[in-house]
Amino acid sequence: EPWGLYLWWLNLNGAFYFNGAFLGDGGRFSEPIARNWNKPFFFVLPASLWKPGDNEILIRLHSDPGWGILSPIEVGPVSRLRPDFELRRFLQVDLTRGLTITLLVASTLVLAVWWRRRHDPQYFWFGLACLMWGVFSTYLVLRDPPMSGPVFRWLSHLALDAWAVCMALFVHRYLGIRRPRQEKLLGLLLVGAGTLTALPALIWQGYAFMVTHTLTFMIIAWQALRVFGHWRKGRWREHGLLGIALGALLLAGLHDLLLALPLDNLPSELARIRLKYHFILLHLAAPIVLLFLTGHLGRRFADALYDAETLNRELESRVEA
Repeated sequence: EPWGLYLWWLNLNGAFYFNGAFLGDGGRFSEPIARNWNKPFFFVLPASLWKPGDNEILIRLHSDPGWGILSPIEVGPVSRLRPDFELRRFLQVDLTRGLTITLLVASTLVLAVWWRRRHDPQYFWFGLACLMWGVFSTYLVLRDPPMSGPVFRWLSHLALDAWAVCMALFVHRYLGIRRPRQEKLLGLLLVGAGTLTALPALIWQGYAFMVTHTLTFMIIAWQALRVFGHWRKGRWREHGLLGIALGALLLAGLHDLLLALPLDNLPSELARIRLKYHFILLHLAAPIVLLFLTGHLGRRFADALYDAETLNRELESRVEA
């Protein structure tokens, strides 16, 4: 049975060799480097390359300074390794790409609704939130960016912080809340996050992202508490689904924050498990939740339109009578 080489993930690009023979790579090594940080690798090791005794695997790893990661590798029968590789590639690449395209289409539709109903800004902020997550999602699946890698990383993570701010403003409009000072503070936080993450001389960018994304998590938690407060007043039909959606985002974000903790003193076996199953849940949870809320807003819009048409018919019948 043929054997294969399976790598869970690396940062940022790699080239693979077996006994001196080139197996493949992830693309360009010059700037902008091909971005394969969210993609597994799998290669079949040809039987003709095996030799008695020791066999050598060489991996050329290339990354931006401070970002290099190489997970443990697995070598074994293709029948055992390929199913796990295909499942991981589907979840991290194929499904994410499909959700990104769908979310960008949904954001266009929601913003088109807002354009016809500019007196109702909840559609604007929700459409912008979908757009910001779509921009961030391109960072997960776009291998060859049209700009330098550091700039692409900064813009993508800034879009993630902007997504949280837009979601907070959407919740405000959805609940009919007016807090001008709080909303200005959200804008200042976004400006501060962009400035902090753009100054690597001040703090390493990875730590800066951890700080700003923790604030993102706190913003979503704050909005979830607000929705829960309205739900307790008995308005389940209006706010229950929004509360469930924000709760799902919180659980996924908590899972990802725990994975991101710098736990360097774990036993080797636990560290191996953590590396293998280092799966960012929010990458899938957020677009699914946003698409669910898109359908919820569409239903509310259709109900409002139906009520308006019913009222017009009743008024016409009264005038006729």
